[in-house]
Amino acid sequence: MKGDNSWYPERVDLDWIEATGRPPHPVFLEMEEAASGLRRVPILSRDSGRALGVLAAGRRRIVEVGTAIGYSTLWMALAMPSD
Repeated sequence: MKGDNSWYPERVDLDWIEATGRPPHPVFLEMEEAASGLRRVPILSRDSGRALGVLAAGRRRIVEVGTAIGYSTLWMALAMPSD
């Protein structure tokens, strides 16, 4: 339920986020293409993936259960420190 202090991004906001973010890794594009194929695998939107990346940045451990093809896992993994 939306409250007075809630904010839901509109298309203009999402377009700005996409325009200012880094270009998606080529693997993301392949996964998006595969997910939209005949089986229609449900994956996050790219906007939600970028948000997960922000939440995962700097974390040392993340647990994700119930992934389909690992799309959201990849967003978080690439945002984590390399070590």
